[in-house]
Order: sequence, then C-alpha cells, then structure tokens
Amino acid sequence: MGNINKRYCYLWKFALLAGFAGGIGGVSVDIDHILSAITGGKIPWSFLHQPVIAMFLVGGIFASLGGLLLSLVLRR
Repeated sequence: MGNINKRYCYLWKFALLAGFAGGIGGVSVDIDHILSAITGGKIPWSFLHQPVIAMFLVGGIFASLGGLLLSLVLRR
C-alpha cells in the first residue's frame, strides 16, 4: 500500500486538471443556452462564454504539457 510511483501520481494530477478545465468549459456552454431559454432571453448569459475560452486554453496547455512529459521525459 505504501509503494507509490511519484511520477505517475503527478501525471494523473495533470490529466485530471486538464479534464476538469475542459469539463467546466463544456458545461458553461450548455448552461448558457439552458439559462437563456429559462429566462426567455431577458438576461444576457453570454458572459459564460468568456470562462469557456479560458478553461479550454488552460486545459489544452496542461494536456500538452502532460503529453510532452510522457513522451519526452518519461519515454512512455
């Protein structure tokens, strides 16, 4: 139980963070349209599209760094 591969632990943390960032971005896009339909278009929910772009970029950067770490550093 106490034998943990530290490199693998860091890799899944990067992958998990990238997944959360992409998931938050995707949910924000869907919630924008759902809330607009509920309120009848009276409240502009377009501000939810700005965090979407930021989360996709952050997720892409972390996923790229994780891929580079796997392929170049760890040779997997």
